[in-house]
Amino acid sequence: MPMLKTIAGHTSARGIRRYLTKKNRALAEDLINIDAPEGADAFDWAAVMDETRRAFGNDLPWRGRRVRTYKHYVVSPDPKDGISLESLRDLASSWAEEHFPQTTEVAIVYHDDNEGGIPHAHVVVNNTNIETGRRLQDPDPKALAESLQAVAEGQGPHRLAPSLSEGGGRPRREAQLQEAPETHRSEYVRRCREGAARS
Repeated sequence: MPMLKTIAGHTSARGIRRYLTKKNRALAEDLINIDAPEGADAFDWAAVMDETRRAFGNDLPWRGRRVRTYKHYVVSPDPKDGISLESLRDLASSWAEEHFPQTTEVAIVYHDDNEGGIPHAHVVVNNTNIETGRRLQDPDPKALAESLQAVAEGQGPHRLAPSLSEGGGRPRREAQLQEAPETHRSEYVRRCREGAARS
């Protein structure tokens, strides 16, 4: 069963996009409720998210607290499931579309830069409703994790669900990179090991 990690972002989405896409680490990306030109390989979804927040004044602190600009969820499949990138894309997109309203901008970037080369998904959710301008309410992390388990069980680790981009699903942009990029996994595994050794 997949695991879900939640991280709050407090800065421009440019930093998280740069981190997720640097050195060709991104295997693919899916965009939900973000209009991107057809055939654009490197669309700047972070600029769209930042502009949405600015337009509604949601880059400012709220009630004296530091502003939360986005949520970053990491969907990590169980290595025993042997999930394919295509199956992971269905899982992550289905889960995101189930939990974040049709009026929320979502970018999903896929990596395999961990030690086992296991594909995992980074789901970045903007904090602003694009229709009302209201800030995104923080969903219950436990409920989100349980829902991810339920979606995974419904799809099965090796079974592909029908694509949500067909037949009336919410707007979704699928962008598979032209060629399988060199992911520099060994570099990131080495850095992780060196950091752990210094700790």
